[in-house]
Amino acid sequence: MDRKIIYLDYAATTPPAPEVIEDMMCGLNTVWGNASSEHMRGYTSHHYIKASLQAIAEFLGVEQHCLTLTSGATESINLALKGVMRAQTAKKHMIAITTEHKATLNTVQALVQEGFEVTFLVPNKNGQITAEMFEAAITPNTALMTSLWVNNETGDVYDIHAISEVARKYKVLLHVDATQALPHFKIDLSLVDLASFTAHKIYGPKGIGVLYQRDFPKIPMSPVLDGAKTELGNHVGTLANHQIMGLACAVQLLSHYDKEQLQNEQRLEYLMKILSPYGVTRNGKENQLMPAIINIHVPDVYGETLMASVPHLCFSRGSACNSDETLPSHVLTELGYSDKHARESVRISLGRYLLEDDFKQAVNDLAKSIEQLQHIAHAEHLLPAIHIKGDMNLNLLDDAHFQKNYSFDLERDDVVLNINLLMQNKNITNLSVGVQSSPYILWFMNEVSRLLRYQSIDVWINFRMNQVCETMNIPRNELRLVMIIEKFIRDCGESMKEG
Repeated sequence: MDRKIIYLDYAATTPPAPEVIEDMMCGLNTVWGNASSEHMRGYTSHHYIKASLQAIAEFLGVEQHCLTLTSGATESINLALKGVMRAQTAKKHMIAITTEHKATLNTVQALVQEGFEVTFLVPNKNGQITAEMFEAAITPNTALMTSLWVNNETGDVYDIHAISEVARKYKVLLHVDATQALPHFKIDLSLVDLASFTAHKIYGPKGIGVLYQRDFPKIPMSPVLDGAKTELGNHVGTLANHQIMGLACAVQLLSHYDKEQLQNEQRLEYLMKILSPYGVTRNGKENQLMPAIINIHVPDVYGETLMASVPHLCFSRGSACNSDETLPSHVLTELGYSDKHARESVRISLGRYLLEDDFKQAVNDLAKSIEQLQHIAHAEHLLPAIHIKGDMNLNLLDDAHFQKNYSFDLERDDVVLNINLLMQNKNITNLSVGVQSSPYILWFMNEVSRLLRYQSIDVWINFRMNQVCETMNIPRNELRLVMIIEKFIRDCGESMKEG
């Protein structure tokens, strides 16, 4: 690729800051001893790690012993939720929200399998999660409530202050996933009992996260991991010096919230100004949205198609943890958006190292691509009609059963495509495809054949190219042709249905 790659996916992960890399190299090259060893290498490592942990605690405004190091936010969430619920002797109920990250949803589902009860709060008619909804769901059996602080897909900011007041009023523990909050504002951990976050969202290394646990009154928690604990806290196993030093450095660099917030607000305004003429709107329902996490709806353009049309731009359809799924974003559908709306949505997230010229170039490239794709989507009359070669043949099998034989052709300057098939009882029993075109189209039709063989007419009628192209990006020069073939296949289905 000869175009500059522009990164617009900071909510998925962030590049480690140069200062972080420098500190981590020190941890690998110099401070590599086991911090629990009683010799000079161990003492040196112990000193550096203790200083790092103290720096993290000071920034967060908590005591060092309140922090447990983990492999990331997912492990922190598991330790918090499973640790609290398994330690309960009487209360077996918890409350969660349906717009959570899968790290929380899957952990809660695992607890349900263990016999615990959970109430999932669904966004109200305005698409919001309120403190009153938490209060209404509390029972005498409720031990724990959990919520995001900032939604990772839409940038919705939840009212943790109000939710915290409810938790305190009913003496219910409150866990918050602060993963997407910490990069954008100073979090107040006095509002919560437990909080999870990870280093790689704040320009630190992957593979390390933190669980904050309120120290007084002490929270009963069952251990999820068994092993030797260190002298420096509740961490199980040998401490990773370089990762801890990288995390501490990343946390200490979080000192420009106001400046970055203003910059992101200005960039959000520019993005919407350029894209709104194409009907682009922003998804999100809470009263406050983080300007750095921008989930947009692009009418009549699937997110996968838009991403494939600008491969030099790095953005996503939603959470990176869901990128292998063909279903629309559960966050958007829970907020009340239709499946079609969710499929036509993408997430652009801004960050520290995004240059102004690169950002504007990216937005302009997006605008050009959206204009082209919407033109194709709206110009049905420009797409070729299918041509049925010959008549439909009926092959009599017995007095009660017969097969239909169809043949469809699509002949263009850039592709010759022939589909021959046998159909019995509305199902395809045999399918053969002949095609002359570019290597990409050959691959595409091979995948299409594998997908459509033995399927019903309805599958043909509802065929969409994103069912195939998730495994390989569509080259931009092939995009229009692929969309023509997509329509051709649907028309084949309609003709079979009429026949």
